[in-house]
Amino acid sequence: MSAAPPGSGSPRRPGAAPGPPGRPASALPVLAAGVVAAMHVGKLPPALPEIRESLQMELVAAGFLVALFQLGSALVGIMGGALADRFGPRRAQACGLVLLGVASIAGAGAGSPTAALAWRCVESVAFIMSVLPGPSLIGRMVDPRAMSRWMGLWGAYMPVGFALALAAMPWLLAAWGWRGSWVAVGLACLACAGWILLRVPPDGGRSSPASALGPLIRQTIRRPGPWLLSLCFGFYAGQFIAIFGFLPTIYEEAGIEPGMIGVLTAVAVAVNALGNIAAGRLLHRGASAPVVIATASTVMLACEWLAFGSELAFGWRYGAVAVLSLVGGAIPGTLFACMPRQAPGPQVVATTVGLVQQGAGMGQLLLPPLVAWVAAASGGWTLTWLVTGAFAVAVLVIAGLLALHERGEREPNVAP
Repeated sequence: MSAAPPGSGSPRRPGAAPGPPGRPASALPVLAAGVVAAMHVGKLPPALPEIRESLQMELVAAGFLVALFQLGSALVGIMGGALADRFGPRRAQACGLVLLGVASIAGAGAGSPTAALAWRCVESVAFIMSVLPGPSLIGRMVDPRAMSRWMGLWGAYMPVGFALALAAMPWLLAAWGWRGSWVAVGLACLACAGWILLRVPPDGGRSSPASALGPLIRQTIRRPGPWLLSLCFGFYAGQFIAIFGFLPTIYEEAGIEPGMIGVLTAVAVAVNALGNIAAGRLLHRGASAPVVIATASTVMLACEWLAFGSELAFGWRYGAVAVLSLVGGAIPGTLFACMPRQAPGPQVVATTVGLVQQGAGMGQLLLPPLVAWVAAASGGWTLTWLVTGAFAVAVLVIAGLLALHERGEREPNVAP
C-alpha cells in the first residue's frame, strides 16, 4: 500500500459505503449536529445559579451536574462508536440527537436534584452518540482529497457550540428561565435530527447483529495509533476544560465585573474553532500531524505560564489565554483528521473515534480535580500552569511517539 499524497488526509476513504463521492452539501447537517449537540455543554454554566435556586441544589450536587456530562464519553465512547459502525452512522446520529432533545426537554421538568442529575446522565450518553458518527458520515460525502479540511471544520463543533450557548443563554434565561431554555435547546436537537434524515444519504445495507460488535472493538484496540490519539486528546482536553472551566472563577476572584466574565470566556472559547479550521488547512497542504500537535502544545505551555505563572497585567494574561485557545485548537483539528487514517479500516472509523473521544472524556473527568486540588493547597491559581504544563509536556511526548508510529507504518511501503 503506498503512502497517501499530501493533503489527502487519509490513504483510504472512511465510511465509503453508500452514495457517490462529492456531496459536501450533505455534510452540512452533520456539522450542524455537532454544534447543536455541543450547545448542551455550554448551556449549563450560565444557568447553574438559577438551577441551584430552583431545585434547592447543594454546591456538591451542582459540581456533579457539571462533571456528569463527561460520563458518557468516559464510559461508553468505544462501545458507542462500535454501535454506530455496526448499525449505520446516519441512524446512530439521528437517534442520538432525538435522545438528546428528549432528555433536555424532560430535564426541564425536573423537580429535584436527583431528577436533574439523572437526565444529565442521559444527555451525556446521547451527546456522545450524536457526535461519534460525524467523521464517518463526512468521509462518505466529501472528496477524499479535501478530508483534512473538513475534519478541521468538524473539530470546531465543540468550541462553536459551547460559545454559542454561552452567548445565547443569558438572553434565553431572561426570556424563558432555565426550564424554557432547556426546552428550546432540546427542540433544536429534534429539528437537526430531521435535517439529518432528510439530507444525509441513508446507510447502506441492513444492520448486523450486536454480537458482531466484538470484532470492531478488537480491531481498534489492537492498533497503537488509536491509543496514541486517545491519550493525546485526553491530555489536551484535560488542559482545556481545567483552564476554561475555572476561568470564570479566576476572573471573579480577580475582581472582573460579572457582566464581562461571560463575554471574555465566550470569546476565548470561540477562537478555538479558528485553530481547528487552520489545522485542517495546514494538513491539506502537507503539514506533518505530529509537528502541528507538538508546536501547538509548546505554545500552550508558554501561554499557560504567561496567563497563570507570570505577574503581567490582566490584559496581557487574558491575551495569553486567547492565544492558548486559538493555537491549541489545532490539536483536536489534527486529531480528527488523523482518526480515519489510524482506524484499522473504513468500517471501524466511528469505533476509532469512540476510543479517542473516550480518552477526551477521561481527561476532562479526571484531570480538572487535580488543578482544583493544587489551587486549594497553594491558596491560589499561580501554580495552575505547572499542572496544565505537565499535561502539555505529555502531549509533546505523545506527538513524538505518533511520529515514530507513522514512520514505522510508512517504511514497509517504500521497501522494494
